Amino acid sequence: MTEKIDYFNLGLEQYNNYEPYDKVIETFEKGLKENPNDSSIYTCLSWLYMLRNNGNDRKKAIDFAKIALKCEPTNAQAQYNLVLLYMLTGRKGIRQEFEKAVSMSKEQDLEAAKNNLKEALKREGSIPEIEKLLKWLNEL
Repeated sequence: MTEKIDYFNLGLEQYNNYEPYDKVIETFEKGLKENPNDSSIYTCLSWLYMLRNNGNDRKKAIDFAKIALKCEPTNAQAQYNLVLLYMLTGRKGIRQEFEKAVSMSKEQDLEAAKNNLKEALKREGSIPEIEKLLKWLNEL
């Protein structure tokens, strides 16, 4: 009997070890095949495609965030990803989406969102949209 691989935790470990986005995305996509309704995996893929930003990655990232929210309508992290992606793609009127994310957030969701944004800045350098969203969160 073969041991089942926990692709979600493997993907998190790879991400935390700064492995290439392509490798981490591949791991999460394997996890998605085993757990096609796992909102957390869709949320992670949304984040990774946003950070990688090759070709149509931002569109994929938006799609994954929307699927995560369809699987779990109260997934605050997916909603924050969507807000940031809308900011990065120049969509107007995103404050309403931000308010929606805040309204579904527990304290730990707010802290996780702040930490994720700080980590993105550490990895990718200065990105005005990330800095703006982090400022909004810090003003709450």
